[in-house]
Amino acid sequence: MDAKGIDVKFADNITIWNLRGNALPMDQLVPKLIRRIKNQNYSAVIIDPIYKVITGDENNASDMGKFCNYFDKICLDTGCSTIYCHHHSKGTQGQKKAQDRGSGSGVFARDPDAIINLIQLDTTPDFILENAAECSNSKFNSMESRGFTSRVS
Repeated sequence: MDAKGIDVKFADNITIWNLRGNALPMDQLVPKLIRRIKNQNYSAVIIDPIYKVITGDENNASDMGKFCNYFDKICLDTGCSTIYCHHHSKGTQGQKKAQDRGSGSGVFARDPDAIINLIQLDTTPDFILENAAECSNSKFNSMESRGFTSRVS
């Protein structure tokens, strides 16, 4: 268990390569990353945040197309998925579609196979109660049986 009392069953299956203070641009990071993880049977690599490793102008589609090719290279050379964390543009995001929330070029909306978008919700007690019922339906219960947990607090 960790300090919060949460059982971390698969912690041994996670490797963290912390580059805080030592970040490299993707053109330099990717060859090192591939050498480090090739033939290690990783399922996924998470690069967080990408603004620390970005190469080129974030608003230039051509530059970002080349930048996103590095994610494909990681996948092709190692056989694992690549997940990256990208920041939102400034301002209120709630009225925008998920693919329009990312900062910079539209390439960030078109290149990924999937986008998971997290935004802050302004919640009230009524909102929480209303949505707690939604979270207790059978879809979430079946997810819990596969090792996922859901919680409304």
